[in-house]
Order: sequence, then structure tokens, then C-alpha cells
Amino acid sequence: MESTFSSFTQVLMPHKRLWSSTVSLCCMCTCLSICLFPFDCVLCCCGCAQRAGKTVKGCKVTVESLKQATPTRPREEYCSTLFVGELPGGVTKNQIRAHFSSAGKILKVRYYEKQHHGFVYFSNNAEAKKAMALADVPFSFGKDPSTKEVVPLSWQHKLNLQYSLRTKAFDRKKAEKKANRAPPSVQNRRKAKAEERKRRKAKKGSKKTSTTKKASAAKAPKEAVPLPAEKAAPKKAAPKKK
Repeated sequence: MESTFSSFTQVLMPHKRLWSSTVSLCCMCTCLSICLFPFDCVLCCCGCAQRAGKTVKGCKVTVESLKQATPTRPREEYCSTLFVGELPGGVTKNQIRAHFSSAGKILKVRYYEKQHHGFVYFSNNAEAKKAMALADVPFSFGKDPSTKEVVPLSWQHKLNLQYSLRTKAFDRKKAEKKANRAPPSVQNRRKAKAEERKRRKAKKGSKKTSTTKKASAAKAPKEAVPLPAEKAAPKKAAPKKK
């Protein structure tokens, strides 16, 4: 498919908007594979439509539609999450949080140790822009390099920062979709585990409240209990005269 439409990319005509054509492969089988080819000019997109009806490896090519794509909004205007790449080994979430703490309030930090990258969630876009300015600042594992006379090489590593579309709500929806794809037996196990966690938390909370009450009762000054008055000794009865 790429070789079929690669000739149109040589002719480029500047245009304000991006034009795209949707090309589908109509095979003899029941399934259809659809490809989207974006072009930088109108002539390339119209030339793509002229290839309709040709065969590519035994499959007939049909052009379904020619659409004018709307310009995308730049991520630096609204994204509040940063992708942090090229992290060194042995990094912790607290060290990543300390590195970006000067930018503003950090809601969440996700770190993928095997992939050596992570995501830092900020409360708004302005704080994410401040954190993006730290791209030229070397990662010092959350420590101050000015305290050392010779900065080690491991503290001179720079990170790869990019704006990300991820948010806490996006992660929540993604986790829900992943959980719904699981078979019913797995879903029932997860529900049972979640209920057990809630019960344990409730028990821990009740224990904490009881311990705090006991501690407050122990710290409180004891009131002076009045001593009981001494009971007068009973008088002996006088002996009767005969």
C-alpha cells in the first residue's frame, strides 16, 4: 500500500489545512482492512482517488471518502501531564517527585521501571509548562548538586520531557475497560479481593479509634476521688442488771 501511494508524496503544494483520504482494501474474505493516508496538499489527495479500482497483491483498492482534517490543538496549550523518558536505573517515585517539586503541585507519579519512563501529573497546564522548562536541568536523583565539589556523571543525565494526553480520569477509564475484558471468574475474584480490602480498612479504622480513645483517657488527668468517711465504731450495748 505504501509503494502504491508513495508517488503522490513527491508533489507537495503548501496548504493551510491537511487533507486526508481513507483507502480500504476489499478482499475476497469477510474481513476488511482499512488504511488512512494523510497528505500535505489537495493534488496528492485527488491523485490518490485516481488509483481506485487497481489491485494490490490480489486485493482491489477502493477509495471510500476524501475528508478535510481539522487542525489539531497543540498539546502545550491544555495538557497537564508530562511524559518523562530516559530515566536512569534505580530511580524511585519520590526522587522523580523531588525533581519536579519546584514546578508546582504534583497529583500523581507513575513510573515504569522496565521501560525506564514515567508520567508526572500536575494540577493545571501552567505548572506543566514550568516543569517542561526543566528539560535542560540534569536529573540529580532529587538531590542538590551544589553541595558537592565534583558533580558525578550519574547526576549529569538529562531527561526526555514531552506533553502527554493522559489524565487521572483517562487512567481510570482505561483500567475499567481492561477489567471488563477479563472473564467473569476473574472479575468475581477481583470483586472479592476489593471487598476484603474494604473490610480490613474498616477494621483498622475501628482499631485506631479505640486506641486513640484509650490514649486520650490515659492522658486525661484523673479526678480526685473523695475518700469515704471513717465509720464510727458501733457502741457496745450495756449489760442488763439482774
